[in-house]
Amino acid sequence: MLQREQRNNIFPLSICLVAACLVLLVIRFITVACAGSTSLPGPLTDTTVSAGKLGTWRVITGTGTAPGKLAAPTYLAVDKQDNVYVSDTGNHRIQKLSPDGQSLAQWGTFGDTLGQFKSPTGISVDSQGNIYVADMENHCVHKLSPSGEPVAQWGRKGSKPGQFNNPQGVALDTQGNIYVADMANCRIQKLSPSGQLLAQWGMGGSGVDQFNYPTGIALDAQGNVYVADWGNNRIQKLSPNGWPLAQWGTKGSGPGQFSRPVGIALDVQGNIYVAEQENHRIQRLSPEGEPMALWGSRGSEPGHFDFPVGIAINSKGPIYVAESANSRIQKLLAQLE
Repeated sequence: MLQREQRNNIFPLSICLVAACLVLLVIRFITVACAGSTSLPGPLTDTTVSAGKLGTWRVITGTGTAPGKLAAPTYLAVDKQDNVYVSDTGNHRIQKLSPDGQSLAQWGTFGDTLGQFKSPTGISVDSQGNIYVADMENHCVHKLSPSGEPVAQWGRKGSKPGQFNNPQGVALDTQGNIYVADMANCRIQKLSPSGQLLAQWGMGGSGVDQFNYPTGIALDAQGNVYVADWGNNRIQKLSPNGWPLAQWGTKGSGPGQFSRPVGIALDVQGNIYVAEQENHRIQRLSPEGEPMALWGSRGSEPGHFDFPVGIAINSKGPIYVAESANSRIQKLLAQLE
């Protein structure tokens, strides 16, 4: 049985398209009529924040179609060996890179059959090295073997349980369950390792237990779920069963504020890293949501960002950021305090 299944409360979708610079600088969204009156406590106000130094960032990829080159990349993941997996969205493929950005493998071509993609987005890797990919324009989730062979594919376009509408972030728990940010349906869906729907949480709106185009998703060691609530300019934290625990952020450019948060990742201490699309920066929050550090401004030099989307952290601490508009990945070479 679905946990907390929505009962005829998925808001009707209009035909209208909403531009958003996320994939190839323009992503098609479906406008949702959102409503909500209840909210969790407001954002924390501590603004003692450190700023990063530009010289600590290094570009490890560039623009193009050759192996190791990118076109409007979006989300990132790392495996146990700290290899980097990137949704090379504009090239409609997945790439595997070494920790320093050397090309190791690439999989996929443009299309809608098994092993093909139309604008892949969210990506995650399990402990066995299997790769899970949200396929935005095919409205499904793929599972690939560690060598990139197609294993399974789940979902199709729609708003019913188990269907997707422009899926974005993907995350895995320790049991191998799959969490998907079902963006245009304004909800999170949880699938079993075999792709069976286990639960769905959320609806369109700005209140508690509501989302306005959820994008990035990440889990902590306790199985709590963190969601970048793009349209509401906030981060939401849910329990493993989907109950709202906390929310942080309002729209703005100050510490602890967000402008279109997209990618989200957690380090081993539980600190939260957020890629802000329209502020062109990365923020680090404490596990309690206190702003700790922020890096970047708009530009093309190392340490600057242009529409950052994906973010991932390897086991040794370096942070990777995928920039959609600069079509590259940057690596933070050292932790900053």
